[in-house]
Amino acid sequence: MNVYVTEQFESWLAGLSDERLKGRILSRLRLIGLGSFGDCKPVSHGLHEVRIHISGGVRLYFYNSDDQSIVVVLAGRKATQRADIKRAMEILNSLKER
Repeated sequence: MNVYVTEQFESWLAGLSDERLKGRILSRLRLIGLGSFGDCKPVSHGLHEVRIHISGGVRLYFYNSDDQSIVVVLAGRKATQRADIKRAMEILNSLKER
């Protein structure tokens, strides 16, 4: 499976200072590329959430662009989950309009 990321996700990841957390996120992305999503659920209109149980709960928001590709739209923490889902949907809708 191909895993693509948005500029917004790349920016969020680059802003993290915790190298251990970055490593866990990158490791999860590799597993997703192999088809192993782990703790994952749908959240809204094709948007899915992958939970990573570290540092207060990290969420990755993605959608399946086709049978062999996913796009990681955004990420955030449990504390900002509602706002992150809303922002991820805005980004997703923008991507679909292209």
